[in-house]
Amino acid sequence: QAPATLWYVTSGSRVAVGECSAPGTRLVRERLAATSWWRLEVRAGSAANGDVLALTNPVYATAG
Repeated sequence: QAPATLWYVTSGSRVAVGECSAPGTRLVRERLAATSWWRLEVRAGSAANGDVLALTNPVYATAG
C-alpha cells in the first residue's frame, strides 16, 4: 500500500502530522491550535495536494 500523510487542517492552513501506514498507525501531536474550525485529512503521499483518501467533518471551536 502506498504511503499516506495525516493532515491537520484549520481555517485554510494545513499542518502535516505524520505518515500513516495501515493497520494500526498511531500519531501524537500536541499544541495544534484551531481558530474557528479544524478537521483531519488523510492524503496519498506526502504533498498537501495529494489525493484525499479520508477526511473528517469539521469540528467548530468556540470560546466558552
